[in-house]
Amino acid sequence: MNRLLTLLIFLFAFTFAAQAQISGSLKLGVVPHEGDVWTRSDDNVGALDNLGQAIGLGLRIPFGESPFGLRIDGTYFSFDGDELGFARQDRVNRGFSFESNLFEIAGLVDWEFLRKRRYDKETGAFKRTLSPLIFAGIGGAFGTPEVDFNGATLGVSEDNDNASGLKLALPVGAGLKYYITERFALGAELGYRWTVSDYYDGISEAADPTQNDWFAFGGLRGWYDFKKPKDTDGDGIIDKKDECPEVPGLEALAGCPDRDGDGITDKKDRCPDAAGPMDLKGCPDTDGDGLVDVDDKCPDTPGGAALQGCPDTDGDGVIDLEDLCPNTPGIKSMSGCPDGDGDGIVDAEDACPEVAGTVMTNGCPDGDGDGVADSEDDCPKVKGLKTAKGCPDTDGDGIVDSKDSCPTVAAKTSNGCPPAPKRTVVTRPACNCSGNTNMVFNIPVNQTPRVLKRLGTNPEFGNSHSLDARGFYNKLKTAHATSKRDREFLDGIFRGMGYSSFADAQDYMFSSVTLPRGVTGNLGYSKAHKTLYATIDPTLPRDLEAFRIQAANGCDIHFMKTCGNHMFFCNY
Repeated sequence: MNRLLTLLIFLFAFTFAAQAQISGSLKLGVVPHEGDVWTRSDDNVGALDNLGQAIGLGLRIPFGESPFGLRIDGTYFSFDGDELGFARQDRVNRGFSFESNLFEIAGLVDWEFLRKRRYDKETGAFKRTLSPLIFAGIGGAFGTPEVDFNGATLGVSEDNDNASGLKLALPVGAGLKYYITERFALGAELGYRWTVSDYYDGISEAADPTQNDWFAFGGLRGWYDFKKPKDTDGDGIIDKKDECPEVPGLEALAGCPDRDGDGITDKKDRCPDAAGPMDLKGCPDTDGDGLVDVDDKCPDTPGGAALQGCPDTDGDGVIDLEDLCPNTPGIKSMSGCPDGDGDGIVDAEDACPEVAGTVMTNGCPDGDGDGVADSEDDCPKVKGLKTAKGCPDTDGDGIVDSKDSCPTVAAKTSNGCPPAPKRTVVTRPACNCSGNTNMVFNIPVNQTPRVLKRLGTNPEFGNSHSLDARGFYNKLKTAHATSKRDREFLDGIFRGMGYSSFADAQDYMFSSVTLPRGVTGNLGYSKAHKTLYATIDPTLPRDLEAFRIQAANGCDIHFMKTCGNHMFFCNY
């Protein structure tokens, strides 16, 4: 029953081992032994004169990546002996004999301290190697020896009663393995059993109960790893030694690929598809200037690293490839060409290369900035027109201001002035300040105005001090075109001024004025074009500056320059 149970345990263990990183073994060998019958205290016979046999199976479970492992061995031992060949006649006369067939299960810890040598340290590839080991543990043997006491009776009944019990021993030993392949090894092993039983030969009280039996094993063992070490990429290098376990690679590079064959693994190679030396991280340097091709703007022509590997013949810091004057030192901003006077125009295109000028005048000076070079300007200190040789013509009538008696009024006359017009009296209509359809033009009655000391806190069209009258006209024109709310407001204002809509507005209707301090009327605020009744008495005089728009019905309206807010009042 015990043997059947043991067999089932080993079958289960071998099935489990096939799924884990466990190795199995088969051993064959001889059994030297010494006990109460064989070789004890006799000169004619020794432990090696009558060797038994042994055969067994084993499992080894590694402790992680360490060289230690747990070994479970099941061994069948068979040995026998008699006293016929003894030198002592009393032993021959006694004539005891025995035969022991025992099955031992042992749990051992072994130390294969050079186990890792089977894999190359650098490449991780398997290599055939010798690996010594030592082991120690505890074992128990089952079985009842068959004994012939040759008619003796003393102590025999005690021996018969005790011979069938469990026999404990402490196995220790050493061995040597030779790895033929990654999974198969052959070796020799020698193990000694320190026993705690005197019944391995079935005899004790009938002979010499003062000493325990002992026996040993010496023989060969074959080892086989049930599970092949994992090699995910199939390159022949196991994952735990493969630095690139998921990509097939080379043994010489620890399992990593090298597409360009330069001896540097792809993951460490900055240029994995172009062979290059190690000191350049695997990148080529075609022109040998110390700058790899991927960083070299001129990979076929030697140059300095500071210039991205390109040559600079004139030494001006601009590479020849981008230098429009490669043989003459220049400046970067001029694409490598010189600019002696520093006016931003290269000397080759500068009509006045020694005197700073402008682009419009081909590098020559233009003191008044009118686009006419001083050397060709009849009015070099006053901004003018090219058509007038640099002199101003304010009214554009073709007569320069210095010769125009009316420089602000265009006229094709000899003195530039128009003929005197016939005087006519134009009577403007009076504004109705209380009956307008637009409430902006209706001044409240019996209402106290709010006094304002500062404008610009809630602007309508924004600060316009930088604009002239025409500029403000254009500003309102843009607002009318781009904003529905502004368009509706301006159209309403112009209808209140006697026009059909803002479409009737012309720039000549706009003029710059300064309102009197304390003026009272309807003042606009916010981009929603709201109105409040207010008196303007500002701290800053410039807050009284405004643009006036002339009305068709006499109800002129103003827009304050500080905030762009509308202002209507009656008492002009």
